[in-house]
Order: sequence, then structure tokens, then C-alpha cells
Amino acid sequence: MAVDSAFQYEVLKKSAVVPVILELVGGFFFQVFGVGNLVAGNVGVGLALMFGYWAIQGVNILLMFVLIGFVTAPLTFVIFLIAAPLLAHTSVQKENHSLYVRLSA
Repeated sequence: MAVDSAFQYEVLKKSAVVPVILELVGGFFFQVFGVGNLVAGNVGVGLALMFGYWAIQGVNILLMFVLIGFVTAPLTFVIFLIAAPLLAHTSVQKENHSLYVRLSA
């Protein structure tokens, strides 16, 4: 039975590479964060990242009229570029761990 569980785990586990690459490419080239989290199964986090980034950048555009937006807009971009792939990777790891626990029980 243990061999079956190990085989099932290897077949069913998700790879964290695709969500992380989607976050990096989508965020860097198109400024669309959250796609990797959507693929990883975190719909709420993915949508929050997507719309939250756009909302914050909208505020940053308004802040550019008082010049502080020229500092906060790139900082927001860098923070989301780091945080979004980490969240996607962590999500996949947690899902794989819960799958392993379910199959080994």
C-alpha cells in the first residue's frame, strides 16, 4: 500500500515552477500579478493581488502630482514582484503537503 501512496503522490503533486514563472513573467512584462496564484489554486489571493496592485498603482499615479509617486510606484512594483511568486510557491507547497498527509494516512 505504501508503494501505491508514493506513486499516487508523485503523479498528483503540483509543480511550483509554472505558477512562479507565470507570476514573474506576467508581473514583469505585463504588470498583471496574481495569475500564478490563480493557477496554484489560490483564487482569492490571486484576485486580491491583481486588483490590489492596480488600485495601489492608481493611487501612485495620483501621488505623482506631488512627486512622491515617482518613489512609491517602483517600490510597489518591486514588492509585488517579490511577494506574488513567493505566495504562489508557498501555496503549491502547502497543497502538496496536505496531499502527502492525505495519501499517507
